[in-house]
Amino acid sequence: MSLSLLQLKSCKFNKLEIHTRVHKDFNGNKKREVEAQVPEKEEVNVGINFNVQKYPDDLSYHVSMILHFIWTEKGESEFQEISAGLSGIFCLPPGTPDEEVDKYVPELCLANLYSTARGVIAQSTGLFPGGPLFLPLINMFDVVKRGKIVEEDDVKQIQSENKGKVLVDQ
Repeated sequence: MSLSLLQLKSCKFNKLEIHTRVHKDFNGNKKREVEAQVPEKEEVNVGINFNVQKYPDDLSYHVSMILHFIWTEKGESEFQEISAGLSGIFCLPPGTPDEEVDKYVPELCLANLYSTARGVIAQSTGLFPGGPLFLPLINMFDVVKRGKIVEEDDVKQIQSENKGKVLVDQ
């Protein structure tokens, strides 16, 4: 087994909001059994924004990701909306050729951040009445191909909505 050239040096959450629905009848009885939830395609809308910044002096990258999941009304999910903002510092060894860098940045960086978010959200929702939520797996190659880069105006709007919490360092 060999280690990846790409290493995660730090990771932090800047935001995690979980909004739920109450699915109980008038007597306080739950309408369904408690079990882990995995959203169906037709019941949740997914938004993923990201930003990649290279540090000028070395092969280090600051990668930020904003996740937004909104459940439709027709779904039976206990969840209504989840928003998360997280970022990480990723490093490659000095002298790594550009073609090797392109294999890792940004897709593998985003996959690492998303898997971290999946674990934290599953753990955070584990004691919810409906059981833990497991976010769906996402193809980061498609996310990157779509090119959903967070623009400066979006960052300012998110910062004002979150009372000055910085989701994407500038």
